[in-house]
Amino acid sequence: MDNNNKFNAVFGATGGGGSQGTQGTTGTTGAVGSQGVQGTTGAVGSQGTTGTTGQVGSQGTTGTTGAVGSQGTTGTTGAVGSQGTTGTTGAVGSQGVQGVQGVNSGNNIMFFNTNGSNLANAEDYFITVGTSMGATENSSTKIPIPAGTLTNYSIVSYVGGSFASSEASSVTFVWADGSSEELLSNAVLFDARNNKITGTKSVAVTESYGWIRLDTPTFTSNPSATKILIILTFKS
Repeated sequence: MDNNNKFNAVFGATGGGGSQGTQGTTGTTGAVGSQGVQGTTGAVGSQGTTGTTGQVGSQGTTGTTGAVGSQGTTGTTGAVGSQGTTGTTGAVGSQGVQGVQGVNSGNNIMFFNTNGSNLANAEDYFITVGTSMGATENSSTKIPIPAGTLTNYSIVSYVGGSFASSEASSVTFVWADGSSEELLSNAVLFDARNNKITGTKSVAVTESYGWIRLDTPTFTSNPSATKILIILTFKS
């Protein structure tokens, strides 16, 4: 017989397990034990990582601006200089002699005398470009006349001495060596310093020599130191 059987024969067979009993009451906490011996100081730990830089603090309030300094005193203005004396005005010059009226464009030919002549009654005087009025057409150089048409004339009489009475003289243009002539005016006066007459013509002329003839009236008072200027305009 094996041992189990021997055991069972002596003590009988083992009963089934009983149920677990209830937990006993918790015992009271034991007293705190005394503190152990303090351990030795540990080695110094390595330096920790540098912390991040903190934010910049806000700027302080701007101080108040100081008061503006007072302006310095303005200097006194210097005295105004006195005005110089006004110069005297020069005398007004005498008015010049009125010029001859211009003529229309074309070939202009002038007839005149440069010295003053005393005019007699009912006489013929011949004018080209001499110093004095001649007694004949050959008294001075004759003027060459172009072929064309006489279109305009201007006559200016001048008295350097005594003025004549109001009787009028005649001025005639002569050309073709005396075979042709044209009355320019029969109202030429010598009763003032200057007298002017202008007019128009439409007279065909041939190329030749020419002159001016002045026919005087019977004056009540004769003029002295007279001159005359005639301008003729020709168009071809």
